[in-house]
Amino acid sequence: MFSNEQYSNWLLLRRPELRGRIAFDIRFELIPRRRILQLVDVRRQVEGWRKVVAPYGLFVLKVGPDNLFAKGLLRENGARRLYRGHGLIVISRPVARYDG
Repeated sequence: MFSNEQYSNWLLLRRPELRGRIAFDIRFELIPRRRILQLVDVRRQVEGWRKVVAPYGLFVLKVGPDNLFAKGLLRENGARRLYRGHGLIVISRPVARYDG
């Protein structure tokens, strides 16, 4: 699962069994610098962003700051918006090996 930092933390608090199954959480001090730069590139959709998110099939994003990212995901084959409301967007898409 790939989530906005706000929601990843919330998900871990509500569902501790998700530990290790979420791309990252708010503890940025534990994330290597290279990975943080990748996450920034994902949000900005810099070349290579699709490869970073390729292993994830579920996205929980924040309306507003993550709108561009959500639009990019929804342009992919098989992607669909499961929910939009209460300030968040939930997107599902098939997980596939990235070749591009």
